[in-house]
Amino acid sequence: GRGPTLRTRGRRAGASRCARMKRTRLVDPHEHAGGFAAGGGKQVRLHRDQPLLLSSTGSLGAKEAWGPASQSDLTGRRMVTEASSEQHRRVEFLRQINALNDQFGQYVADSLRGKLDHVLVDAGNDYIQYVEALEERFLRRHGEVFMFGSGECGQLAHGIDSEDDLNVDRPRIVYSLRDKHIRLLACGGIHTIAVGADGRVWSWGCNDDGALGRPSGLVDKERPELGSKGNENMPEIVAGGGLQGEQVVHVSCGDCQTLVVTVDGNVYGWGCYKDREGKKWFDSSLPPSASPQEAVKTIKRQQDVPMKILALPETMVADLCCGASFNAALLKDGRVLTWGLGEVGELGRPAAAMKPDGAEYDKTGVFRDHVTPGAPVLASGEALPAMKSVGCGMYHLFVVSASGSSVYSAGLNVYGQLGLGYVGDGLSNKDKLEAVQSLDGQGVACCTGGNHHSMALTGDGRVFTWGRADYGQLGIARADTAAGGYQASPIEVEFPAGAASVTRVSCGNNHNLVLTSKKQVYSWGFGDSGALGHASDEDEMCPRMIDFKKAKLEHIDVLQLAGGGQHSALLGSVTTTK
Repeated sequence: GRGPTLRTRGRRAGASRCARMKRTRLVDPHEHAGGFAAGGGKQVRLHRDQPLLLSSTGSLGAKEAWGPASQSDLTGRRMVTEASSEQHRRVEFLRQINALNDQFGQYVADSLRGKLDHVLVDAGNDYIQYVEALEERFLRRHGEVFMFGSGECGQLAHGIDSEDDLNVDRPRIVYSLRDKHIRLLACGGIHTIAVGADGRVWSWGCNDDGALGRPSGLVDKERPELGSKGNENMPEIVAGGGLQGEQVVHVSCGDCQTLVVTVDGNVYGWGCYKDREGKKWFDSSLPPSASPQEAVKTIKRQQDVPMKILALPETMVADLCCGASFNAALLKDGRVLTWGLGEVGELGRPAAAMKPDGAEYDKTGVFRDHVTPGAPVLASGEALPAMKSVGCGMYHLFVVSASGSSVYSAGLNVYGQLGLGYVGDGLSNKDKLEAVQSLDGQGVACCTGGNHHSMALTGDGRVFTWGRADYGQLGIARADTAAGGYQASPIEVEFPAGAASVTRVSCGNNHNLVLTSKKQVYSWGFGDSGALGHASDEDEMCPRMIDFKKAKLEHIDVLQLAGGGQHSALLGSVTTTK
Protein backbone atom coordinates (compact mmCIF):
# COMPACT_ATOMS: atom_id res chain seq x y z
CA GLY A 1 0.00 0.00 0.00
CA ARG A 2 0.91 3.67 -0.23
CA GLY A 3 2.07 5.48 2.88
CA PRO A 4 2.05 4.63 6.59
CA THR A 5 -1.00 3.04 8.15
CA LEU A 6 -0.26 3.98 11.75
CA ARG A 7 1.83 6.84 13.04
CA THR A 8 3.00 7.66 16.55
CA ARG A 9 5.39 10.07 18.15
CA GLY A 10 7.03 9.82 21.55
CA ARG A 11 5.84 12.49 23.97
CA ARG A 12 7.43 11.67 27.30
CA ALA A 13 10.72 12.98 28.65
CA GLY A 14 13.56 11.80 26.45
CA ALA A 15 11.26 10.49 23.74
CA SER A 16 12.21 11.42 20.19
CA ARG A 17 10.06 13.67 18.00
CA CYS A 18 10.10 11.19 15.18
CA ALA A 19 7.79 11.10 12.15
CA ARG A 20 4.52 9.18 12.84
CA MET A 21 1.95 8.15 11.31
CA LYS A 22 -39.76 10.43 -0.32
CA ARG A 23 -41.68 12.69 0.17
CA THR A 24 -40.77 16.33 -0.22
CA ARG A 25 -42.53 19.52 0.72
CA LEU A 26 -41.33 23.10 0.63
CA VAL A 27 -40.08 24.30 3.97
CA ASP A 28 -42.04 26.99 5.72
CA PRO A 29 -39.33 29.43 6.81
CA HIS A 30 -41.33 30.51 9.84
CA GLU A 31 -41.06 26.99 11.29
CA HIS A 32 -37.31 27.38 11.59
CA ALA A 33 -36.71 28.60 15.08
CA GLY A 34 -34.26 25.72 15.50
CA GLY A 35 -33.89 22.27 13.99
CA PHE A 36 -35.13 21.04 10.65
CA ALA A 37 -38.61 19.47 10.67
CA ALA A 38 -39.50 18.02 7.30
CA GLY A 39 -43.08 17.14 8.15
CA GLY A 40 -43.23 13.49 7.14
CA GLY A 41 -40.34 13.69 4.67
CA LYS A 42 -37.01 11.93 5.06
CA GLN A 43 -34.40 13.82 7.05
CA VAL A 44 -31.13 13.78 5.15
CA ARG A 45 -28.11 15.56 6.55
CA LEU A 46 -24.93 15.79 4.57
CA HIS A 47 -21.73 14.61 6.25
CA ARG A 48 -20.01 17.88 5.39
CA ASP A 49 -20.55 21.38 6.76
CA GLN A 50 -19.92 23.52 3.72
CA PRO A 51 -21.93 26.71 3.20
CA LEU A 52 -24.48 26.31 0.45
CA LEU A 53 -24.47 29.57 -1.45
CA LEU A 54 -27.37 29.86 -3.86
CA SER A 55 -28.63 32.67 -5.99
CA SER A 56 -31.71 34.60 -4.96
CA THR A 57 -32.67 34.93 -8.61
CA GLY A 58 -32.66 32.72 -11.68
CA SER A 59 -34.03 29.28 -12.48
CA LEU A 60 -32.61 25.79 -12.04
CA GLY A 61 -32.07 23.66 -15.12
CA ALA A 62 -32.51 19.90 -15.07
CA LYS A 63 -28.76 19.27 -15.03
CA GLU A 64 -27.52 22.39 -13.31
CA ALA A 65 -26.20 22.88 -9.80
CA TRP A 66 -27.75 25.54 -7.61
CA GLY A 67 -26.28 28.89 -8.57
CA PRO A 68 -23.70 30.93 -6.62
CA ALA A 69 -24.49 33.94 -4.50
CA SER A 70 -23.85 37.48 -5.62
CA GLN A 71 -20.99 39.52 -4.16
CA SER A 72 -23.48 41.66 -2.22
CA ASP A 73 -24.88 38.49 -0.66
CA LEU A 74 -21.40 37.39 0.37
CA THR A 75 -20.56 40.77 1.86
CA GLY A 76 -23.77 40.76 3.86
CA ARG A 77 -23.01 37.36 5.34
CA ARG A 78 -19.70 38.33 6.95
CA MET A 79 -19.92 37.68 10.69
CA VAL A 80 -18.01 39.87 13.13
CA THR A 81 -18.84 38.29 16.50
CA GLU A 82 -21.13 35.50 17.59
CA ALA A 83 -23.46 37.85 19.48
CA SER A 84 -23.80 40.39 16.68
CA SER A 85 -24.22 37.75 13.99
CA GLU A 86 -26.88 35.46 15.48
CA GLN A 87 -29.89 37.52 14.45
CA HIS A 88 -28.36 38.30 11.08
CA ARG A 89 -27.77 34.59 10.40
CA ARG A 90 -31.41 33.80 11.12
CA VAL A 91 -32.68 36.62 8.91
CA GLU A 92 -30.33 35.49 6.14
CA PHE A 93 -31.48 31.89 6.56
CA LEU A 94 -35.14 32.92 6.06
CA ARG A 95 -34.21 34.90 2.96
CA GLN A 96 -32.26 31.98 1.52
CA ILE A 97 -35.07 29.49 2.24
CA ASN A 98 -37.56 31.71 0.43
CA ALA A 99 -35.18 31.95 -2.53
CA LEU A 100 -34.68 28.17 -2.51
CA ASN A 101 -38.44 27.57 -2.43
CA ASP A 102 -38.91 29.88 -5.41
CA GLN A 103 -36.19 28.13 -7.39
CA PHE A 104 -37.33 24.62 -6.54
CA GLY A 105 -40.96 25.43 -7.31
CA GLN A 106 -39.95 26.80 -10.71
CA TYR A 107 -37.78 23.73 -11.32
CA VAL A 108 -40.67 21.35 -10.57
CA ALA A 109 -42.99 23.31 -12.86
CA ASP A 110 -40.47 23.31 -15.71
CA SER A 111 -39.75 19.61 -15.23
CA LEU A 112 -43.44 18.66 -15.38
CA ARG A 113 -44.00 20.75 -18.49
CA GLY A 114 -41.10 18.94 -20.09
CA LYS A 115 -42.30 15.55 -18.78
CA LEU A 116 -39.12 15.12 -16.77
CA ASP A 117 -40.90 13.84 -13.68
CA HIS A 118 -38.46 10.89 -13.51
CA VAL A 119 -35.86 13.30 -12.11
CA LEU A 120 -38.12 14.75 -9.43
CA VAL A 121 -37.34 12.14 -6.77
CA ASP A 122 -33.63 12.91 -6.89
CA ALA A 123 -34.40 16.62 -7.05
CA GLY A 124 -36.60 16.31 -3.96
CA ASN A 125 -33.82 14.59 -2.03
CA ASP A 126 -31.39 17.25 -3.18
CA TYR A 127 -33.82 19.95 -2.02
CA ILE A 128 -33.92 18.48 1.47
CA GLN A 129 -30.14 18.24 1.57
CA TYR A 130 -29.81 21.87 0.50
CA VAL A 131 -32.25 22.95 3.23
CA GLU A 132 -30.19 21.01 5.74
CA ALA A 133 -27.00 22.64 4.49
CA LEU A 134 -28.56 26.09 4.77
CA GLU A 135 -29.74 25.35 8.27
CA GLU A 136 -26.26 24.26 9.30
CA ARG A 137 -24.66 27.23 7.60
CA PHE A 138 -26.82 29.89 9.26
CA LEU A 139 -28.40 28.18 12.29
CA ARG A 140 -25.62 25.75 13.21
CA ARG A 141 -25.64 24.76 16.86
CA HIS A 142 -22.54 24.71 19.00
CA GLY A 143 -21.67 22.01 21.48
CA GLU A 144 -19.09 20.21 23.56
CA VAL A 145 -16.05 18.54 22.00
CA PHE A 146 -15.43 14.87 22.84
CA MET A 147 -12.14 13.20 21.94
CA PHE A 148 -11.02 9.58 22.21
CA GLY A 149 -8.39 7.23 20.82
CA SER A 150 -4.62 7.64 20.83
CA GLY A 151 -3.39 10.96 22.18
CA GLU A 152 0.37 10.41 22.19
CA CYS A 153 0.86 13.43 19.97
CA GLY A 154 -1.50 15.67 21.93
CA GLN A 155 -4.31 15.29 19.37
CA LEU A 156 -6.93 14.55 22.07
CA ALA A 157 -6.35 17.76 24.07
CA HIS A 158 -6.68 15.82 27.33
CA GLY A 159 -3.06 16.44 28.29
CA ILE A 160 0.00 14.20 28.11
CA ASP A 161 0.93 13.85 31.77
CA SER A 162 -0.68 10.46 32.43
CA GLU A 163 -1.35 7.25 30.56
CA ASP A 164 -5.08 7.78 31.12
CA ASP A 165 -4.88 11.01 29.11
CA LEU A 166 -2.72 9.57 26.33
CA ASN A 167 -5.00 6.61 25.61
CA VAL A 168 -8.70 7.34 25.98
CA ASP A 169 -11.00 4.51 24.94
CA ARG A 170 -14.37 6.23 25.49
CA PRO A 171 -15.59 9.72 24.50
CA ARG A 172 -14.35 12.35 26.95
CA ILE A 173 -15.15 16.06 27.07
CA VAL A 174 -12.36 18.50 26.22
CA TYR A 175 -12.85 20.80 29.19
CA SER A 176 -10.62 23.56 27.86
CA LEU A 177 -13.14 24.15 25.04
CA ARG A 178 -16.34 24.11 27.10
CA ASP A 179 -16.97 27.85 26.84
CA LYS A 180 -15.71 28.29 23.27
CA HIS A 181 -19.01 27.51 21.43
CA ILE A 182 -17.42 25.10 18.97
CA ARG A 183 -19.44 24.45 15.80
CA LEU A 184 -17.05 22.56 13.49
CA LEU A 185 -14.55 19.72 13.95
CA ALA A 186 -12.00 18.00 11.71
CA CYS A 187 -9.33 15.37 12.42
CA GLY A 188 -6.07 14.97 10.56
CA GLY A 189 -3.40 12.29 10.80
CA ILE A 190 -2.33 13.34 14.30
CA HIS A 191 -3.82 16.79 14.72
CA THR A 192 -7.30 18.22 15.32
CA ILE A 193 -9.02 21.46 14.31
CA ALA A 194 -12.13 23.15 15.74
CA VAL A 195 -14.02 26.27 14.65
CA GLY A 196 -16.00 28.44 17.05
CA ALA A 197 -19.29 30.25 16.52
CA ASP A 198 -17.34 33.44 15.87
CA GLY A 199 -15.50 31.79 12.97
CA ARG A 200 -12.14 31.57 14.75
CA VAL A 201 -10.01 28.42 14.45
CA TRP A 202 -8.51 26.34 17.27
CA SER A 203 -5.80 23.70 16.73
CA TRP A 204 -3.93 21.06 18.72
CA GLY A 205 -1.81 17.95 18.16
CA CYS A 206 1.43 17.39 16.30
CA ASN A 207 2.95 20.52 14.78
CA ASP A 208 6.15 19.05 13.34
CA ASP A 209 4.94 19.76 9.80
CA GLY A 210 3.05 23.01 10.43
CA ALA A 211 -0.41 21.39 10.59
CA LEU A 212 -1.52 23.58 13.52
CA GLY A 213 -0.98 26.87 11.72
CA ARG A 214 0.59 28.53 14.74
CA PRO A 215 3.91 28.61 16.61
CA SER A 216 4.49 25.95 19.25
CA GLY A 217 7.31 24.34 21.18
CA LEU A 218 10.22 25.86 23.01
CA VAL A 219 11.49 29.31 22.13
CA ASP A 220 15.01 27.88 22.29
CA LYS A 221 15.61 24.14 22.60
CA GLU A 222 18.96 24.84 24.25
CA ARG A 223 17.34 27.16 26.82
CA PRO A 224 14.01 25.68 27.98
CA GLU A 225 13.82 28.26 30.76
CA LEU A 226 12.81 30.83 28.12
CA GLY A 227 9.44 29.14 27.86
CA SER A 228 7.21 28.01 25.01
CA LYS A 229 5.90 29.73 21.88
CA GLY A 230 2.66 27.82 22.24
CA ASN A 231 1.28 24.55 23.61
CA GLU A 232 0.59 22.06 20.84
CA ASN A 233 -1.00 19.57 23.25
CA MET A 234 -3.93 21.84 24.10
CA PRO A 235 -6.30 23.95 21.94
CA GLU A 236 -5.04 27.40 21.03
CA ILE A 237 -6.23 30.01 18.55
CA VAL A 238 -4.79 30.08 15.03
CA ALA A 239 -4.20 33.82 14.99
CA GLY A 240 -1.37 34.51 12.56
CA GLY A 241 -0.99 34.69 8.83
CA GLY A 242 -3.67 35.80 6.40
CA LEU A 243 -6.58 34.29 8.33
CA GLN A 244 -6.91 37.23 10.72
CA GLY A 245 -10.39 38.75 10.53
CA GLU A 246 -11.78 35.97 8.33
CA GLN A 247 -14.85 33.93 9.31
CA VAL A 248 -14.33 30.21 8.74
CA VAL A 249 -17.35 28.09 7.79
CA HIS A 250 -15.71 24.81 6.75
CA VAL A 251 -12.52 22.91 7.62
CA SER A 252 -10.80 19.75 6.42
CA CYS A 253 -7.53 18.07 7.43
CA GLY A 254 -5.12 15.78 5.65
CA ASP A 255 -2.11 13.97 6.99
CA CYS A 256 -0.07 17.13 7.54
CA GLN A 257 -2.18 19.91 5.99
CA THR A 258 -5.21 21.91 7.10
CA LEU A 259 -7.51 23.84 4.76
CA VAL A 260 -10.44 26.11 5.63
CA VAL A 261 -13.16 27.85 3.62
CA THR A 262 -14.22 31.36 4.63
CA VAL A 263 -17.70 32.85 4.50
CA ASP A 264 -16.92 34.51 1.17
CA GLY A 265 -15.78 31.29 -0.51
CA ASN A 266 -12.00 31.69 -0.28
CA VAL A 267 -9.58 29.01 0.92
CA TYR A 268 -6.68 29.31 3.36
CA GLY A 269 -4.24 26.54 4.12
CA TRP A 270 -1.18 25.59 6.15
CA GLY A 271 1.07 22.62 6.81
CA CYS A 272 2.55 20.61 3.96
CA TYR A 273 2.07 17.79 1.47
CA LYS A 274 4.57 14.97 2.06
CA ASP A 275 5.68 12.85 -0.87
CA ARG A 276 6.58 9.16 -0.63
CA GLU A 277 10.11 10.08 0.43
CA GLY A 278 8.91 12.41 3.18
CA LYS A 279 9.88 15.63 1.37
CA LYS A 280 7.60 18.60 2.05
CA TRP A 281 5.71 20.68 -0.53
CA PHE A 282 3.01 23.33 -0.45
CA ASP A 283 1.12 25.77 -2.65
CA SER A 284 3.00 28.64 -4.22
CA SER A 285 2.96 31.81 -2.16
CA LEU A 286 2.96 33.91 -5.35
CA PRO A 287 -0.17 35.02 -7.26
CA PRO A 288 -1.14 33.22 -10.50
CA SER A 289 0.20 36.21 -12.44
CA ALA A 290 3.76 35.39 -11.30
CA SER A 291 6.04 33.61 -13.75
CA PRO A 292 6.30 29.81 -13.36
CA GLN A 293 10.05 30.23 -12.98
CA GLU A 294 9.53 32.33 -9.86
CA ALA A 295 6.55 30.38 -8.47
CA VAL A 296 8.39 27.07 -8.65
CA LYS A 297 10.93 28.42 -6.16
CA THR A 298 8.25 28.72 -3.46
CA ILE A 299 6.73 25.21 -3.40
CA LYS A 300 9.30 22.91 -1.73
CA ARG A 301 8.57 23.86 1.86
CA GLN A 302 6.04 23.76 4.69
CA GLN A 303 3.67 26.62 5.48
CA ASP A 304 3.63 27.40 9.21
CA VAL A 305 0.81 30.00 9.31
CA PRO A 306 -2.42 30.37 7.31
CA MET A 307 -1.92 31.43 3.70
CA LYS A 308 -4.59 32.18 1.12
CA ILE A 309 -4.57 29.64 -1.71
CA LEU A 310 -4.21 32.17 -4.51
CA ALA A 311 -4.48 29.73 -7.41
CA LEU A 312 -8.14 28.95 -6.64
CA PRO A 313 -10.91 31.09 -8.17
CA GLU A 314 -11.80 34.03 -5.95
CA THR A 315 -14.94 33.54 -3.78
CA MET A 316 -15.92 30.38 -5.63
CA VAL A 317 -15.31 27.44 -3.25
CA ALA A 318 -18.39 25.85 -1.68
CA ASP A 319 -16.81 22.72 -0.22
CA LEU A 320 -13.49 20.94 0.02
CA CYS A 321 -11.90 17.79 1.41
CA CYS A 322 -8.36 16.62 2.07
CA GLY A 323 -6.62 13.32 1.43
CA ALA A 324 -3.23 12.43 2.85
CA SER A 325 -1.32 14.89 0.63
CA PHE A 326 -3.91 16.25 -1.78
CA ASN A 327 -7.11 18.28 -1.80
CA ALA A 328 -10.34 18.52 -3.80
CA ALA A 329 -12.54 21.62 -3.98
CA LEU A 330 -16.14 21.83 -5.17
CA LEU A 331 -16.90 25.19 -6.75
CA LYS A 332 -20.29 26.89 -6.56
CA ASP A 333 -20.96 26.20 -10.24
CA GLY A 334 -20.43 22.43 -9.82
CA ARG A 335 -16.86 22.30 -11.15
CA VAL A 336 -14.16 20.40 -9.26
CA LEU A 337 -10.48 21.27 -8.82
CA THR A 338 -7.78 19.04 -7.30
CA TRP A 339 -4.22 19.80 -6.22
CA GLY A 340 -1.45 18.68 -3.88
CA LEU A 341 0.59 15.60 -4.75
CA GLY A 342 -0.75 13.10 -7.27
CA GLU A 343 1.78 10.29 -7.11
CA VAL A 344 -0.79 7.48 -7.44
CA GLY A 345 -3.52 9.16 -9.50
CA GLU A 346 -5.44 10.72 -6.62
CA LEU A 347 -5.82 14.06 -8.46
CA GLY A 348 -8.05 12.38 -11.03
CA ARG A 349 -5.93 13.73 -13.89
CA PRO A 350 -2.57 12.71 -15.38
CA ALA A 351 0.42 14.25 -13.58
CA ALA A 352 4.11 14.06 -14.46
CA ALA A 353 6.38 11.90 -12.31
CA MET A 354 7.94 13.96 -9.53
CA LYS A 355 11.32 12.32 -10.21
CA PRO A 356 11.35 11.38 -13.93
CA ASP A 357 14.92 10.08 -13.82
CA GLY A 358 14.62 8.63 -10.33
CA ALA A 359 17.22 11.03 -8.97
CA GLU A 360 16.24 14.69 -9.24
CA TYR A 361 12.88 16.36 -8.65
CA ASP A 362 11.26 17.99 -11.65
CA LYS A 363 10.10 21.04 -9.71
CA THR A 364 8.57 22.61 -12.81
CA GLY A 365 6.46 19.49 -13.33
CA VAL A 366 5.50 19.36 -9.66
CA PHE A 367 4.36 22.97 -9.82
CA ARG A 368 2.50 22.55 -13.11
CA ASP A 369 0.82 19.16 -12.60
CA HIS A 370 0.58 18.70 -8.83
CA VAL A 371 0.39 21.77 -6.57
CA THR A 372 -1.43 23.96 -9.11
CA PRO A 373 -5.22 23.30 -9.02
CA GLY A 374 -6.62 21.60 -12.09
CA ALA A 375 -9.83 19.88 -13.16
CA PRO A 376 -10.11 16.06 -13.00
CA VAL A 377 -10.97 14.27 -16.23
CA LEU A 378 -13.10 11.27 -17.10
CA ALA A 379 -11.39 8.16 -18.48
CA SER A 380 -14.16 7.99 -21.08
CA GLY A 381 -13.03 11.29 -22.57
CA GLU A 382 -16.45 12.87 -22.00
CA ALA A 383 -16.85 16.26 -20.33
CA LEU A 384 -17.07 16.11 -16.55
CA PRO A 385 -20.65 17.00 -15.52
CA ALA A 386 -21.54 19.36 -12.67
CA MET A 387 -20.89 17.75 -9.29
CA LYS A 388 -22.72 18.05 -5.96
CA SER A 389 -20.08 16.57 -3.62
CA VAL A 390 -16.42 15.65 -3.40
CA GLY A 391 -14.78 13.11 -1.10
CA CYS A 392 -11.25 11.98 -0.31
CA GLY A 393 -9.67 8.85 1.00
CA MET A 394 -6.03 8.95 2.00
CA TYR A 395 -4.87 8.38 -1.58
CA HIS A 396 -8.07 8.25 -3.61
CA LEU A 397 -10.74 10.66 -4.83
CA PHE A 398 -14.53 10.57 -5.24
CA VAL A 399 -16.95 12.94 -6.94
CA VAL A 400 -20.75 12.62 -7.11
CA SER A 401 -22.67 14.19 -9.99
CA ALA A 402 -25.45 16.71 -9.40
CA SER A 403 -27.68 15.00 -11.95
CA GLY A 404 -28.28 11.28 -11.45
CA SER A 405 -25.96 10.98 -8.42
CA SER A 406 -23.37 9.07 -10.44
CA VAL A 407 -20.15 8.27 -8.54
CA TYR A 408 -16.67 8.51 -10.06
CA SER A 409 -13.34 7.56 -8.48
CA ALA A 410 -9.60 7.76 -9.13
CA GLY A 411 -6.32 7.10 -7.33
CA LEU A 412 -4.78 4.21 -5.41
CA ASN A 413 -6.64 0.93 -5.96
CA VAL A 414 -4.48 -1.83 -4.48
CA TYR A 415 -7.35 -3.04 -2.26
CA GLY A 416 -10.24 -2.23 -4.59
CA GLN A 417 -10.94 1.04 -2.74
CA LEU A 418 -12.08 2.71 -5.96
CA GLY A 419 -15.10 0.38 -6.07
CA LEU A 420 -14.62 -0.53 -9.73
CA GLY A 421 -15.08 -4.25 -9.18
CA TYR A 422 -11.73 -5.32 -10.58
CA VAL A 423 -9.88 -8.17 -8.88
CA GLY A 424 -6.37 -9.60 -9.11
CA ASP A 425 -4.33 -7.92 -11.83
CA GLY A 426 -7.20 -5.50 -12.43
CA LEU A 427 -6.47 -3.62 -9.19
CA SER A 428 -4.39 -0.96 -10.89
CA ASN A 429 -4.26 2.69 -9.90
CA LYS A 430 -6.35 5.11 -11.98
CA ASP A 431 -5.22 8.63 -12.85
CA LYS A 432 -8.53 9.48 -14.52
CA LEU A 433 -12.03 9.27 -13.05
CA GLU A 434 -13.95 6.07 -13.74
CA ALA A 435 -17.60 5.38 -12.98
CA VAL A 436 -18.48 3.25 -9.94
CA GLN A 437 -21.27 1.55 -11.85
CA SER A 438 -22.51 -0.64 -9.00
CA LEU A 439 -23.67 2.53 -7.19
CA ASP A 440 -25.78 3.72 -10.11
CA GLY A 441 -29.39 4.23 -9.07
CA GLN A 442 -28.62 4.17 -5.33
CA GLY A 443 -29.06 7.92 -4.87
CA VAL A 444 -25.61 8.51 -3.38
CA ALA A 445 -25.24 11.83 -1.56
CA CYS A 446 -21.54 11.67 -0.73
CA CYS A 447 -18.50 9.41 -0.52
CA THR A 448 -15.43 9.39 1.70
CA GLY A 449 -12.55 7.07 2.48
CA GLY A 450 -9.81 5.97 4.83
CA ASN A 451 -6.37 4.55 4.21
CA HIS A 452 -7.46 1.75 1.87
CA HIS A 453 -11.25 1.60 2.24
CA SER A 454 -14.23 3.70 1.18
CA MET A 455 -17.79 4.55 2.23
CA ALA A 456 -20.86 6.02 0.54
CA LEU A 457 -23.97 7.56 2.12
CA THR A 458 -27.22 7.58 0.17
CA GLY A 459 -29.96 10.18 0.31
CA ASP A 460 -32.25 7.82 2.22
CA GLY A 461 -29.68 6.99 4.91
CA ARG A 462 -28.10 3.74 3.70
CA VAL A 463 -24.35 3.06 3.84
CA PHE A 464 -22.14 1.16 1.38
CA THR A 465 -18.50 0.20 1.98
CA TRP A 466 -15.71 -1.39 -0.07
CA GLY A 467 -11.92 -1.78 -0.14
CA ARG A 468 -9.62 -3.27 2.47
CA ALA A 469 -11.39 -5.42 5.06
CA ASP A 470 -8.81 -7.10 7.30
CA TYR A 471 -9.38 -4.83 10.32
CA GLY A 472 -13.15 -4.87 9.92
CA GLN A 473 -13.09 -1.54 8.05
CA LEU A 474 -16.10 -2.50 5.92
CA GLY A 475 -18.44 -3.43 8.78
CA ILE A 476 -19.64 -6.44 6.82
CA ALA A 477 -19.51 -9.84 8.51
CA ARG A 478 -19.24 -11.76 5.25
CA ALA A 479 -16.31 -9.72 3.94
CA ASP A 480 -12.87 -11.32 3.65
CA THR A 481 -11.17 -10.24 6.89
CA ALA A 482 -8.04 -12.35 6.47
CA ALA A 483 -4.76 -10.43 6.21
CA GLY A 484 -4.91 -8.38 3.04
CA GLY A 485 -8.57 -9.21 2.46
CA TYR A 486 -10.64 -6.76 0.43
CA GLN A 487 -13.95 -6.19 -1.34
CA ALA A 488 -13.65 -4.53 -4.76
CA SER A 489 -17.34 -3.62 -5.18
CA PRO A 490 -19.63 -1.68 -2.82
CA ILE A 491 -21.79 -3.72 -0.42
CA GLU A 492 -24.53 -2.30 1.77
CA VAL A 493 -23.75 -2.29 5.48
CA GLU A 494 -26.28 -3.97 7.76
CA PHE A 495 -26.90 -2.25 11.08
CA PRO A 496 -28.31 -3.86 14.23
CA ALA A 497 -32.08 -4.12 14.53
CA GLY A 498 -33.60 -0.85 15.65
CA ALA A 499 -30.90 1.35 14.17
CA ALA A 500 -32.23 4.48 12.49
CA SER A 501 -31.21 5.80 9.08
CA VAL A 502 -27.70 7.22 8.85
CA THR A 503 -27.29 10.97 8.47
CA ARG A 504 -23.51 11.45 8.70
CA VAL A 505 -20.42 9.37 7.95
CA SER A 506 -16.71 9.78 8.58
CA CYS A 507 -13.68 7.57 7.96
CA GLY A 508 -10.51 7.44 10.00
CA ASN A 509 -7.46 5.70 8.62
CA ASN A 510 -8.82 2.25 9.41
CA HIS A 511 -12.06 2.87 11.28
CA ASN A 512 -15.46 4.44 10.65
CA LEU A 513 -18.00 6.53 12.53
CA VAL A 514 -21.62 7.13 11.54
CA LEU A 515 -24.44 9.16 13.10
CA THR A 516 -28.10 8.19 12.82
CA SER A 517 -31.25 10.30 12.86
CA LYS A 518 -31.83 9.12 16.45
CA LYS A 519 -28.42 10.57 17.45
CA GLN A 520 -26.88 7.14 17.86
CA VAL A 521 -23.20 6.80 16.95
CA TYR A 522 -21.93 3.51 15.50
CA SER A 523 -18.28 2.66 14.94
CA TRP A 524 -16.33 -0.25 13.55
CA GLY A 525 -12.90 -1.23 12.22
CA PHE A 526 -9.43 -1.09 13.80
CA GLY A 527 -9.76 -1.14 17.58
CA ASP A 528 -6.26 -1.14 19.05
CA SER A 529 -5.97 2.67 19.30
CA GLY A 530 -9.25 3.11 21.19
CA ALA A 531 -10.72 5.29 18.43
CA LEU A 532 -13.92 3.19 18.30
CA GLY A 533 -15.00 4.41 21.75
CA HIS A 534 -15.95 0.97 23.13
CA ALA A 535 -13.29 0.66 25.88
CA SER A 536 -11.80 -2.30 24.01
CA ASP A 537 -8.75 -2.85 21.85
CA GLU A 538 -10.52 -5.47 19.76
CA ASP A 539 -11.34 -4.81 16.10
CA GLU A 540 -15.07 -4.48 15.41
CA MET A 541 -16.15 -6.34 12.28
CA CYS A 542 -19.70 -4.94 12.29
CA PRO A 543 -21.26 -1.63 13.37
CA ARG A 544 -21.46 -1.30 17.15
CA MET A 545 -23.24 1.54 18.93
CA ILE A 546 -21.16 3.63 21.33
CA ASP A 547 -22.60 3.37 24.84
CA PHE A 548 -22.45 6.92 26.18
CA LYS A 549 -23.75 5.93 29.60
CA LYS A 550 -20.67 3.79 30.12
CA ALA A 551 -18.65 6.87 29.26
CA LYS A 552 -20.53 8.66 32.09
CA LEU A 553 -22.40 10.79 29.60
CA GLU A 554 -26.17 11.17 29.41
CA HIS A 555 -28.65 12.95 27.17
CA ILE A 556 -26.06 13.47 24.48
CA ASP A 557 -27.24 15.09 21.26
CA VAL A 558 -24.44 14.41 18.76
CA LEU A 559 -24.13 17.01 16.02
CA GLN A 560 -20.96 16.04 14.15
CA LEU A 561 -18.29 13.35 14.09
CA ALA A 562 -14.80 13.02 12.63
CA GLY A 563 -12.24 10.25 12.31
CA GLY A 564 -8.48 10.81 12.26
CA GLY A 565 -5.36 8.69 11.95
CA GLN A 566 -5.80 6.95 15.31
CA HIS A 567 -8.30 9.19 17.06
CA SER A 568 -11.93 10.31 16.82
CA ALA A 569 -13.93 13.42 17.67
CA LEU A 570 -17.58 14.16 18.37
CA LEU A 571 -19.43 17.45 18.76
CA GLY A 572 -22.61 17.47 20.80
CA SER A 573 -24.57 18.82 23.74
CA VAL A 574 -24.67 16.66 26.85
CA THR A 575 -25.30 16.41 30.58
CA THR A 576 -22.44 14.60 32.30
CA THR A 577 -22.74 12.23 35.24
CA LYS A 578 -19.10 12.70 36.16
